[in-house]
Amino acid sequence: MKVSEKMFNSKTLSRFVLGAYMVLIFYVSSLPNLTLASIGMTVNNFLAHMVEYAILGVLMGRVVAQFTSNVYAVFFSSFALSLGYGISDEAHQFFVPTRFCTVTDVCVDAIGSLVGVLLYLAITEKRSHKSHH
Repeated sequence: MKVSEKMFNSKTLSRFVLGAYMVLIFYVSSLPNLTLASIGMTVNNFLAHMVEYAILGVLMGRVVAQFTSNVYAVFFSSFALSLGYGISDEAHQFFVPTRFCTVTDVCVDAIGSLVGVLLYLAITEKRSHKSHH
């Protein structure tokens, strides 16, 4: 059976990467007793959440932009979907022993998502501007 090249196009790949990253977030959130120190990292928890959700915001922006070219729609949809995922992940942690569901983490996830979506838009705007010159 021959694998179609279309199966591995940029859109499919970006959707796969987003889905895999969301599964990774869920998996890591499912691990009881997981702390950054336990894996040899001394990064601040807030910084870790910010980076985690900034990456999600960038990946989400890339996928949402496949459905619309409206910058505002990409911004609001990507941010809402990333934040919604952050909220659901925090709720999920409520049921994991030794993990916590906190409003503070949701707020930090929101800020990280916002930063990621804005970063995605800034990068694509810069690329778009360069390609027109």
